[in-house]
Amino acid sequence: MARLKKGGVHSWEDVLAQRYQNDKPSSLPRYRRRKGNIRGPAPRGLEISQTPDQQPECLLLNKLPPELRLVIWEMVLGGLRLHIIQRSKRRLGCVICPQEDTCDICRGVLQQPVKSTETCCSNVNLISLLVSCKQIYRESIHLLYSSNTFEFSNTWSLAYLRPTIPPNQWTAIRKVDLKWAFPGHWLPSKDSVKSVELVWGTD
Repeated sequence: MARLKKGGVHSWEDVLAQRYQNDKPSSLPRYRRRKGNIRGPAPRGLEISQTPDQQPECLLLNKLPPELRLVIWEMVLGGLRLHIIQRSKRRLGCVICPQEDTCDICRGVLQQPVKSTETCCSNVNLISLLVSCKQIYRESIHLLYSSNTFEFSNTWSLAYLRPTIPPNQWTAIRKVDLKWAFPGHWLPSKDSVKSVELVWGTD
């Protein structure tokens, strides 16, 4: 319900703008580079020489050439359709689409923000490979963003996503699917849709 002000009632656009700010996730904290530490993945290919920790006992990392490892990482992390959804407590969530008619997000029946993770849980944990060790993270993290399709069924999720991930991962995204509906007289003139071009970096 719109709040009262001196001149009367806030417009519907003001209510939407306030709702956008209330649901907006916190931005990624600024990173301070410490002496001797190397942050972030290689944007393209591998940079094994900069990997902080070597694991000589791991045959996967030490026997297979980098080209084959990249193929393996892409088979595990790539070729997926990822729904970016709003969750409760100003958080974003990622759901792997089953690419079937039973997907509630594709059918538009899932209300956002999602209050219960049980309604859209996925049996696949994408980050399990990434967090297994630092070298695998560095070699494969860019594939998570460059090899998948990111689907935004909520008009605000696109703008919400950018400040929550590092810039080099944002620019690695190559495929985006937008499914937005504006029923009735609803025009998002004050929410993120108006600034989608700026958000995507076309400014």
